[in-house]
Amino acid sequence: MSAPIILLAAGDPQVLMGLIQEFPRERWHPMAAKDGHQVARALDGKQLHIAVVHEQLGDMPGRKLCAWLKKYRPSTPIVALTTGLPDADHSAQPWDAALRYPCAAGVLHDVAAGALHAARDIAPARERFVLAVRSRASQLDEQDYFALLGLPRGADQHQLRAAYDKLSLRFHPDRHPYLRGHDGEADLNALYKRIGEAYRVLSDPEKRPVYDKQLAGGTLRYDETQREKVGPKSIEDLSDNPMIKKFLKLAHTAHATGNRAAAIQNLKFAQSMERDNADIAAKIAEIEAGG
Repeated sequence: MSAPIILLAAGDPQVLMGLIQEFPRERWHPMAAKDGHQVARALDGKQLHIAVVHEQLGDMPGRKLCAWLKKYRPSTPIVALTTGLPDADHSAQPWDAALRYPCAAGVLHDVAAGALHAARDIAPARERFVLAVRSRASQLDEQDYFALLGLPRGADQHQLRAAYDKLSLRFHPDRHPYLRGHDGEADLNALYKRIGEAYRVLSDPEKRPVYDKQLAGGTLRYDETQREKVGPKSIEDLSDNPMIKKFLKLAHTAHATGNRAAAIQNLKFAQSMERDNADIAAKIAEIEAGG
């Protein structure tokens, strides 16, 4: 196997020389950079296996270069070097590992080697995930909401919630930062949004029967424009007044969970702010009658 290509970036020439000495050429192929703007040109059309970036470069903070690398080289592991104690939780940072530098001889080498090996272990799983996302996204316009969630058409609320929790956890974009700027980012965002849309419609006690009728007619995706033709308004849609909508949303949630008393109470709050709204009055009467 050829020597891995490692980017070493530091603004201080002495620090940069020290980094180069940490990674002997018989085992590594180092690319040294003093300025962050050098990196884009140096990497143009070239492969990069790992990057070690000091917190201060000649022309910018090291964090800025790390963020650039994460966006344009998302699969490249990054080791950030700090002069102070690094944050123990680097999950929200644009690097994969952080190390206080200078450090004892060999420590940086071991950390970089560990990050590289971990990335190589993860890479095949990430590739499989991207392929799975691409495949699922390509089928979005061919699947109804039940098929998308992997459920039978008679699925109850508990089954819906379990399926949604599992899929939203797996496909949440924040769990896959390596896809930012990647070809798969748009597919992942589209898939995640459609999963949320499917759950919102199927878990809504008023939208679901509307969707069931639309689905029976061959419509795979919920069509709001057909709503008046096939079913009643959702509670949330009974008014366009922003002040009233918060009570309508509470009433909708209460009604969906079977809490009729809370639903009626919030509807009456909404009605007190818009007394001439016949739709709210009708909905109160419907729920009080057991609907």
